[in-house]
Amino acid sequence: MSDVASWGIDKISEVCTKYTGESLEDVLSEVFPDEGDLEHFVINKTQRIILVGFAIEPRLERMVEWLSDGYGVGINAVSLKYIRTSAGNEMLTRTAIIAEQVEEARVKTKKFTIPMSDEPGEYEEDQLRDLLLRLFVAGLGDRATNS
Repeated sequence: MSDVASWGIDKISEVCTKYTGESLEDVLSEVFPDEGDLEHFVINKTQRIILVGFAIEPRLERMVEWLSDGYGVGINAVSLKYIRTSAGNEMLTRTAIIAEQVEEARVKTKKFTIPMSDEPGEYEEDQLRDLLLRLFVAGLGDRATNS
């Protein structure tokens, strides 16, 4: 995931063509016919981790909830269960640790914000250290009150 997070549109297009035999624009047009051109898509600005398996151990469940609750990481684990009925029908069910709506809301909500500026700072080393320390402590305070 850390590798894919740095991919630009060219790399994503290259991989798409390699695995599907179609251009990224064609694939997106098929999946999202009402969205228009490729330039209307926001690509690779956020990532989600979805762990898929046939069972979820309690340790994994705790880790997913901790990362999602405490740090706003877009992560979830999904357990699949395959069933074949006596009549020969096949079903695949899925159970997620975190409901999809809850996961989306958590990722969209920032825990704290860092004020940004395009102006270069002109701080003495001691003053900068003090400002960074206050920012760090404020961020920890926000996490403590949101836990």
